[in-house]
Amino acid sequence: MSRIKAVEREYAAIRMGTDRLLGAVNEDPSLLDGRVSRRDIRTASANLEGTFLVRIFSELETALQHFIRASGLRRPGTTESLVNRVRARGHIPQAEADAVHRVREYRNVLVHDRANPAPVVTIRQATRALCTFLSLVQWLW
Repeated sequence: MSRIKAVEREYAAIRMGTDRLLGAVNEDPSLLDGRVSRRDIRTASANLEGTFLVRIFSELETALQHFIRASGLRRPGTTESLVNRVRARGHIPQAEADAVHRVREYRNVLVHDRANPAPVVTIRQATRALCTFLSLVQWLW
C-alpha cells in the first residue's frame, strides 16, 4: 500500500511541475530549447494521470504476485484471474474486487488501446480501490 501511495504522491509532484512549466512557458516561450514544444508539454500533461495510473496498477500486480507465491498458490495467467484468486483465497467482498477490476479495465484501455472504452478512473479512485483491496489481503499474509 505504501508503494501505491508513493506513486500517487509522485504523480502530484509531477502534476504540479508540469502545470508550473506550462504557465512559465506561456509567459516566456524562450524557455523552450527547441527539442520540446509547448504542444509536447501539453500532451505530456494530458497523459500524465494515465501514465501514473498504469504505474499504480503495476504495484498492485506485484504485491498480489508476492502474495500468491507466499501462499503456495499457482500463478494464474491473467491479471483478472490473479485478482479473483486472491479475492477467493481471502474471502474478500466481491465489491472490493469489482473496484479493482474497474481500475484494471481502465488500465487495459490505456495500455492496450482497446476499442471498447471503460469508464475513466482517477488516480485518487484507483489508489483508494487498490489500497482497500490490499488492506484486506494484508490480514491474510
